[in-house]
Order: sequence, then structure tokens, then C-alpha cells
Amino acid sequence: MRISQTDSPAPKDSGASLNAHSLFTSDLSRRAVLRYSAGGIALAWGGMLLTACGGGSSSGSTSASGSNSAGGGVEKVNPSASGPLTSAEKQTLLSMGGPSNKKFMASGVTWNIGAAFPFSGPYAYYQTIEGDGLKLAAQHIAQLGGPMMNLNFQNFGSTSGVDTQKAVQAMLAFHDQGAGVAVSGIQAALGALIPGAGRDKILLIDAGAGVGTFAGKDYYYALRNNYPLNNVTLACEHVKSTTPSARTAVVVYNSGAAFAPVLDGSVTAVKAAGLQVTGTATQPLGTTDWADSFASIRSQNPDVIVLVLNGNDGAYFLKQLPTSGLKQPVYTFSYSAPQQTIAGAGFEGVYVVQEAFLPDAPTNDWQKIFTKYYREEFTDQASSSSTPFNLSANYYGLGFLLWELASRVLATKGDINDGAALQKALTGNPTFPSIFGGSGTTPGQIKFDVSSHGLGAVPLAVFQLKNQSPQLLAVADAQGSTGASTMVKK
Repeated sequence: MRISQTDSPAPKDSGASLNAHSLFTSDLSRRAVLRYSAGGIALAWGGMLLTACGGGSSSGSTSASGSNSAGGGVEKVNPSASGPLTSAEKQTLLSMGGPSNKKFMASGVTWNIGAAFPFSGPYAYYQTIEGDGLKLAAQHIAQLGGPMMNLNFQNFGSTSGVDTQKAVQAMLAFHDQGAGVAVSGIQAALGALIPGAGRDKILLIDAGAGVGTFAGKDYYYALRNNYPLNNVTLACEHVKSTTPSARTAVVVYNSGAAFAPVLDGSVTAVKAAGLQVTGTATQPLGTTDWADSFASIRSQNPDVIVLVLNGNDGAYFLKQLPTSGLKQPVYTFSYSAPQQTIAGAGFEGVYVVQEAFLPDAPTNDWQKIFTKYYREEFTDQASSSSTPFNLSANYYGLGFLLWELASRVLATKGDINDGAALQKALTGNPTFPSIFGGSGTTPGQIKFDVSSHGLGAVPLAVFQLKNQSPQLLAVADAQGSTGASTMVKK
């Protein structure tokens, strides 16, 4: 790579594993998923056994014909709920994220969109940060002359995390509503939404996960990079660029068979990037005392620490880091307000590799507008330099992606409630503007891999926490299963 200059039982404390990538093996059938989930057994997810923050509904003002607190009913968007966009902001949003063909804006059209999230149980925080991003997009799109997006929210949450039977019922509700498109979280509720999407020809997009082992499933698409392998690759490239003397790394993750695929994949990615792996340091999910791992790392004496942990476990590791005696650079892949609350000063100096979005240091004007209105609208969420979270931005961007698809379908005299037409519009031109990356009035860009149905390209960035504030250091596009494009230092 050329360098150019320029989730088991949820832990007691709040803090979510907010980067999701399925660890299901190909022989784990949908029937098995349903059985295991119904039995209350937590399933492996993004290298975590699904863990999430405590819930809480958003304060977004929309009128609903149904009980949104229970995750049921259609929310009829109130375009002015977040406050009116200025003329300049409208022009910016239309230019950066609006339909490429302004002749087909879907003005005056009411568009039914399914939205499946965990409104109850230990993962309700996902609904808050993801659903709120989608709601804000719907409000802004209506103000911009686009369709009125009626969001049919359905709850698949349960006391054990995810109720996959509820997810099946959610897809039936979307079909009954006549929706041709649906948005989901928790990787299509552990795959339980996917069969219904294919059966009823409903385009289903998850903006919280990589496609994982659900790759290539008809009508199912994932709107994230190949986490954490792309992140590991970019971290190692940044190490080689900034610390040429670095030769070795240790990989820190959770122990146990459920986590082995991501651990092994991360080790392989480090080696492929040109660093020697001295070993791994692992502890069970839910560990709050990482002293044993610190001792192991000290004995290995690596040049860099690759912290694949996220959620609470990563936060507790960082909380203890200042007193661990370790001075090596640490690269991690998740930074959120709950994590910062736990880790405190432990985040100081740590490098974070994730999507190219920082609320307090926006790289483009689309990010500025999103952050401004998100913070004004959803005041119940923690005030932090990491709020809104990158997943909130991704679901906001997803709303604009759906608008582009609707415009493309209308340009062919098609029906925007026809999932087959929407899927054809996506695969016919899989490139879209992205809220991530970019600069000024130029948006970033994402591109779907039409074979895997995940993202073949998405802007990633390297940040470093300085005085408890993240600073942008470098950007690159995630590419392929483990790669990244040319990194540009900032």
C-alpha cells in the first residue's frame, strides 16, 4: 500500500458492541438460529456475544399510529420536527446526497418503509442510535421535496437479546403494509428477516453490519465494511507509515470458540499487512479486570497492540491501560460515548479506526448539517464528542440512499413499492454518495459488491484521542475482504 502525504448475558454496565459482523458458520441453519435464540442462548456477533447499552427511547418528535415504545406501528414523519433547514442547507443536502436525477424527486409521494429494530430488552440502545438516524433522514428528505417516508417500526427485541420469531413477524407486517423496502439492525435480526425478504421480494438493507456469512442472499444488503478485518489492515498500514521501526504486534480479543473466527481472521490480517504477531491476549466476554492480559502483553513486548475488543470489554481494557505499564501504541475500532464514560483517561492517545466521521471534526458539509440537527433533536442522548455515533450517521445516509433508489425507479416509470425494481436499481449502479469521508461540498463514496451484497468500498479513517477529543490523522477506503486503498495522511 502506497502512502501519499497531504454480544452471552449483557454486562451490567452500559456500553454496546456497536460494530457487528456475523460469526455464523455456513452450516448454521436458520432453523438452528431460531431454536438457539428462542432458548435464550446468546449468539456470536461481531466477535461479541450480543451486548448492548441500556435502552431508552429517543425524544424525536413524530406522530405515530401505534405504540412506538413497544416498537410497533407506523410513524408518520413530521418534516419540521427537527427544525426547518435553511435554504443553504437544503441546497447542500440536495447537491451532496439528493437524487442524481432531480426530475424524479418523488415529491408528494407517501412511501411505506419497514424498519425492524430491538425496541425492548438489553439491545434497545441500537434502536435509539440507529432508528434516530433514519428518522432524521426522513424529516430532512421531506423538507427537501422528497417522499413522505412512513416508517413501520417493528420490535424484535427480547429479554435475551433478539427474538428471531418477532423478526419473522416483522417481515410479515412489512409485506402486509405493501412495503417494497425495509431497514434493519442486528444483521437482519440474526438472519431471520432474510427468508421473508426473498420470499416477498422486499429489498432489505442493514446499515449496522457487514454482510458476513449471509453474503449473496437475494434482496439482503449490508451497508458496512468488512469489520474488523478492513480496520485491522488500515491500522497496520498506519503503524508502518508512522512508526517504521515497528515489526511486531499482539492481538487482544475475547476467548472462547465463539470468538475464534474473528480472532484468527484478525491475526491473519496483521500478518498479511507485514507485521509479525507475537501472540494473542484473550479473556472471556464481560471481563472487567484485564491484569492477566496486561502481564501477557508485557512478556511478549510487542511494538503495537491491536485491540479488537469493543463495547464494555474494550472500555475496561483502556480504563486500566494507564496503570498497566504498557507504553506501546494501541489501535482499536470502536469509540462511543458509553465507552468513553467507562474508559475515561484511558482513551488518551489511543488510535481509533472506523468510518470516516467525527461529529466535532467534520470532513464535509453533509456531516456538519447532520450533526447539528441530530444533537438538537435527540437531546436525551449523552453529550459527547462521539455523539452522534458513526452508526447514527450511517442510518441517516441510508435514508438518502433509499431516496436515490426511489428516484431511479421512478425514472423508469416503475413502482417504488416494488422490491424487485429497487434491487435492480441498486445492482444496476451500485455506487452512491456517502456521508462518510469527502471534503467540503464533495461527499464520500460507497460501492456495493453486487456479488457479496456487502460494501466493496467505504471511507475509513484513523483518529487519535488527544485531550479526550478525537483528531483525524488519515483516511482510506476499505476494499475487498481485508484490504484498504491508498491511505492519505492528514
